[in-house]
Amino acid sequence: MKVKMFLSFLMVFVLIANAQDKSNQKKKKDANFLEEVDFHQYIAVDNFDYEAEMFITTAEGLQDLSSASNSVILSALPNETMSMNIKKIAKDGNFLYSTSALAEGKGRYQVTADYTKYRTIKVYDDQNQPLGMAKVGIGVRITANYYAPKNPKQNVADLPSLGKAGETKAIVGTMSMDVIGIESQKVTERLPVPAEINTTNVQIFLRALQTIMSKTYEEDVRLKPQVVALKPEKEGLTLLQFQKELKDRMNKDKGKQR
Repeated sequence: MKVKMFLSFLMVFVLIANAQDKSNQKKKKDANFLEEVDFHQYIAVDNFDYEAEMFITTAEGLQDLSSASNSVILSALPNETMSMNIKKIAKDGNFLYSTSALAEGKGRYQVTADYTKYRTIKVYDDQNQPLGMAKVGIGVRITANYYAPKNPKQNVADLPSLGKAGETKAIVGTMSMDVIGIESQKVTERLPVPAEINTTNVQIFLRALQTIMSKTYEEDVRLKPQVVALKPEKEGLTLLQFQKELKDRMNKDKGKQR
């Protein structure tokens, strides 16, 4: 009887150990990626109009950016950054976000590189409790969607490294460019068409980015700040929920203005 009990306990122990080992292997495999609720950094979103009132103090007094000149708008966006999000599309369809410049494992990824002039906006709910932060500004976004057919880690610390990975066929995919909050015929003419990820095309896209951003100071360009990235801070609040909350609040503000 004691022998049977011992064997039963041994089998249970082996099953638990195997389950833990598989769990540890999975964690090790995705060590550089976190689920959205654990990723406490800005996440790039599909840009949309920031329609709430946003004022700046100038020599002429308080001005609303929705009707301000380009020079006033630019002065209201004091921060400049080149930021990157590395997103892994899991098998269950959920997104995992990287905290590292290394994308590891076979699978599908999206790299979003934003060059933006922006300011940060604190967003509150109806009870004046903080929901999170929003980046509002103008800029250029380069998005690379690719598939990594092999398991070795890929260095995606910057776009040239991504281009090199495409050149060696370590990854296979395409890249595209979006202009955010900058409207001009000259800017439109500079937009590159979506292209295969490789060293040559990365260089073309980076030159286009530099040219487009230089045109933000020209007189015939129209600027309109957009929401480009969000960072939920309220516990349990997802990115999509935060985005909906922000849009709802802006719609309420517009209703009050009418």
